[in-house]
Amino acid sequence: MRQRHLGSKRPALAPGKGDTLSGPYLGPAFSSDEIADRLSAAGARFTSFDDDTLLDRTVDRLDRGDAVGWFQVRMEFGPRALGNRTILGDPRKPDMQKKLSPKIKFRESFRPFAPSVRTEDAADYFEIDEPSPYMLMVADVKRNRRCHLT
Repeated sequence: MRQRHLGSKRPALAPGKGDTLSGPYLGPAFSSDEIADRLSAAGARFTSFDDDTLLDRTVDRLDRGDAVGWFQVRMEFGPRALGNRTILGDPRKPDMQKKLSPKIKFRESFRPFAPSVRTEDAADYFEIDEPSPYMLMVADVKRNRRCHLT
């Protein structure tokens, strides 16, 4: 068997086989009733919404510059939050990183975030020429998409 070395290509998907993992959502799942029971037991204040109301309220909060905790269906396996358990924030807001890093994630302010971009749009934003379905690969942001900060 030939070993691969640093600098060689390491595709995210098995050549010719596609996604052999069958998706990243391998963690536990919780029903709405289970979630409500846990929140009640913790003394949390919460309100349940139908899907349309939930989406409208989430968009409104993001537009106002708020961060939104999002949890749905099964949890992802791996180091990245891929949409089922994540913190949402509007990347167009100049203070969003300062809000999320130290106040919510409790980490150093210089650490970057992994943005979610639709697969079909990835090449418009990043210097990447192969799929990275689980956000495990690093790609530079295209020069025309970079925001230069002072």
